[in-house]
Amino acid sequence: MAEDEENLKNTTKNLLENGKKIGLTINEDKTKYMVITRNNSRSGHLDIDDYKFERVDNFKKLGVDINKEANSHNEINIRLAAANRCYFGLVPLFKSKFFHENQK
Repeated sequence: MAEDEENLKNTTKNLLENGKKIGLTINEDKTKYMVITRNNSRSGHLDIDDYKFERVDNFKKLGVDINKEANSHNEINIRLAAANRCYFGLVPLFKSKFFHENQK
């Protein structure tokens, strides 16, 4: 996390240097960054040393969809769609005559 791009570059450079000291490398294909802001500034990749990190507008972390506007509308819609899929997948079971009402 950083307040501006320069601070982000310094923090990432520090991570790269300290990781290299203990034998860790950063996979630039899997490492991405996201800017959460109200204005629509759009810069491309973040270049640090030999690394080029891609900027993304949204990503999924621990099952939660996070977007650049930091609103939860999309996440709510995703969860509602998942709940609807579960419910409508179970409707035939609810209507089945093989189960008594107390077993449902």
